[in-house]
Amino acid sequence: MMEEAFIGIVLVNYNGVKDTIECIDSLKKMTYSNYRIIVVDNNSSDNSLKILHEKKEEIDFELLELNENKGFSAGNNAGIRLAFELGVKYILLLNNDTLVEPDFLKKLMVAEKNILVNSVMTSTILYADNKEKIWYAGGSYDLKTSKVSQWGMGKQWFPMRDKWVEVTFISGCCMCIPVSIIPNIGFLDEDYFLYEEDTDYCIRIRQKGIKLYYVPNAVIYHKVSSSTSKAEKMSGTTQYYMVRNKYFLIKKYYKGRYRIIPYIHSFMMYSYYCLRYGMEMKYIMWGIYDFWRGKMHKTNRKL
Repeated sequence: MMEEAFIGIVLVNYNGVKDTIECIDSLKKMTYSNYRIIVVDNNSSDNSLKILHEKKEEIDFELLELNENKGFSAGNNAGIRLAFELGVKYILLLNNDTLVEPDFLKKLMVAEKNILVNSVMTSTILYADNKEKIWYAGGSYDLKTSKVSQWGMGKQWFPMRDKWVEVTFISGCCMCIPVSIIPNIGFLDEDYFLYEEDTDYCIRIRQKGIKLYYVPNAVIYHKVSSSTSKAEKMSGTTQYYMVRNKYFLIKKYYKGRYRIIPYIHSFMMYSYYCLRYGMEMKYIMWGIYDFWRGKMHKTNRKL
């Protein structure tokens, strides 16, 4: 029997304690045993901390309490630093609004043992309210336009072969990272605050020659609605940060005239979303305006 690698599982909580508790409960049912759960509370304004402390008396896990919400990247980075101190071999960044199959982590690690050593891995992600529909089954990043695609989104899920697939985009919803590569790659970029930090991290990983792999037979479920329209899924907060941060990412990784195509493509894509899905132009313009003003991190706008 192969020795299990020690894994630190990082969950970031912000006013979502019900989801976080359900995620912890699903993790405790896993067939993989050598892990430590790290919950980072991002300065929640509700009763999250009280409930998490009560849960900690029932199920032991690490609980970090941040005194300021500096965003998704900052919350994960705090968890990553603690995982380093614990001496883990892998860090699993996992959205707190997910549920996992009992064999999910074991199947990720089987892939790692066979061929994916020192690679970053992810799983199949299905909708929690429709477990036969795909949210993520691999992904790609288009270098010409800076567009991210999640393969199979909204399509019917059929259990796939055990063969893992090299990809160019992994969602921050589920990202398993070898600790050994982090000194070379660095931490998540906290300038984004929310959205696009996973795309940024995938770009940096691949720039260092490290591969990204999708492991199809490892399965988790994401609590996003499978039935509402794209517009209903996107709050003003989502729309604003999605646009602002996409332009920031383009500026960061593209030089001179090579920025023109991704800038134009992104604007046309978001304009199409306004016509097709009800995205609001004001959020697009606010995002672009604040990008040009260099306003990153958390916005002061009323979204």
